[in-house]
Amino acid sequence: MSAIFKREFRAYFTSPIAYVVMALVTFFSAYMFSYYYQSGYADIGGSFYMIFFILLIAAPLLTMRLFSEEKRQKTDQLLLTSPVSLWGIVFGKFFAAYAVFGISLIITVVYEVMFAAKAAPDLLNYFGNLLGVLLVAAALIAIGLFVSSVMESQVVAAIVSIAISIALLFLDGIVGLFKADWLSEAAELFAFQTRYTTFTQGQFSYADFLFFVGIASIFLFLTSRVLEKKRWA
Repeated sequence: MSAIFKREFRAYFTSPIAYVVMALVTFFSAYMFSYYYQSGYADIGGSFYMIFFILLIAAPLLTMRLFSEEKRQKTDQLLLTSPVSLWGIVFGKFFAAYAVFGISLIITVVYEVMFAAKAAPDLLNYFGNLLGVLLVAAALIAIGLFVSSVMESQVVAAIVSIAISIALLFLDGIVGLFKADWLSEAAELFAFQTRYTTFTQGQFSYADFLFFVGIASIFLFLTSRVLEKKRWA
């Protein structure tokens, strides 16, 4: 797994992808930080909420090439016949993408320090927002990884991943348009935004934590099944 991780992590920084993702996270989160800071509100939640929306683009950008690029370069069969286990391949690629996104969040430490100069720092709120964003990122990156494993084109993989991300992040609002109570209640079980909000309020919910971990685990498992099928083929 470590060999796959190192290769993919290095590849992000030899291409524009890592820098684009970091630039997006930094620019938009800094915009919200600047707004709150100049208004006199020591609330980092706005910056994290902006990052939450940036994930709509960041996760697909990080995952679109992970398997699609292997197919384009005709290295997928070499990868599948290597001595690395399927789970090693899946986890290596997943953690490489996850690490790049995690690095982009370092800027939020700067925001918190600057807010601390104005008011007593609310570390519970900070770590709640941080955990929430990391959990959403894990789920969306796992989904994007699966999509990349079944798509031939990076562009198509990115578009499909963005569509799925939008549907999951705004599921409760989309379903609300149909005015069906039972449908709304069902949508709340899978709506990312509703579950994410729990953490932004400084609360830890085991149910919401397990939900995001479960979604990530399911799609990582599905990705491994896709690879297994290709290996046998």
